[in-house]
Amino acid sequence: MDDRYFDDYTAGAVYEHGSVAVTEEEIIGFASQYDPQSFHVDPVAAQQGPFGGLVASGWHTVALMMQLFARHYLSAVASLGSLGVDELHWLKPVRPDDKLRLRPSHRRQDPPLGEGEQGRVVLHPDLRFVGEPDRSPLRTAAAVHHRQLQPPQPHRADPGSARLPAVAKCQCPPPRCAGRPTPRARPYARREGHPLGS
Repeated sequence: MDDRYFDDYTAGAVYEHGSVAVTEEEIIGFASQYDPQSFHVDPVAAQQGPFGGLVASGWHTVALMMQLFARHYLSAVASLGSLGVDELHWLKPVRPDDKLRLRPSHRRQDPPLGEGEQGRVVLHPDLRFVGEPDRSPLRTAAAVHHRQLQPPQPHRADPGSARLPAVAKCQCPPPRCAGRPTPRARPYARREGHPLGS
């Protein structure tokens, strides 16, 4: 999926990404190391178990979901990790030769607390059985932190701006000095014996 920032998410949107096939060898290998219960590691004993056959560990199913989530959904440029998972329900067992597909849906977006802060996207990164879109092996609700906006691009000066004058020339008359009264014309001095206009 294309790189996305917090502002690119839409509440209520649903996506589908990738797929992964589950083999008996992988089921036994994972469970032998991390969840060695008989119905995860012994195909014969599993026939008499609660699932009537070999099934993947629930934690194996979560790991498969996370594999698809990281490869096909998380933003490489904006994802900042997660605070955790609020819900985790195993709904259907995963058996050998099952094929799973990631189907994340957005629940809500918590806006950043301030400018430049990271926002939080709360979503269901669920799995679906390929060919059976109404069946899901698990359901989760996770919160993933994302950068709010794409970093600003470096400013490039306009080449034509170098030809502009640094200060524009003012065509207005110079202002009078503040606080100094405008000089008034002196009256014509009348000399005795010299009438005006003579």
